[in-house]
Amino acid sequence: MWTDVNTGKLKTNCTVCGAETDAKVGNKYYTKCSSCGRRERGSIRPPLNNSLVEMGRNDFRNGVKRVPALSKNLLNYIGSNNKEIGTALPSIKAWIKGWDAENLKRKK
Repeated sequence: MWTDVNTGKLKTNCTVCGAETDAKVGNKYYTKCSSCGRRERGSIRPPLNNSLVEMGRNDFRNGVKRVPALSKNLLNYIGSNNKEIGTALPSIKAWIKGWDAENLKRKK
């Protein structure tokens, strides 16, 4: 599963014919292949955005507390990229992962 750079839509490949399809997001993703008509669903585990992980690391270095709402960079990113309700959570988790990784590196 990936995000189409041009449209911003979540995409996946059909497991039967391999055709690219749009995934509809909720707590699970749902697809209907336009080629073969197969319907699929599954849990969402989108890949982490490495730039958001790095943003979390940088915010830790700059003294931002482990509160995503205090990161102006993260809020700007979410405001411009996550238009639907519930789509910002993967971005927040990636930011927290970066913040935690940098925090743990400093404690060693």
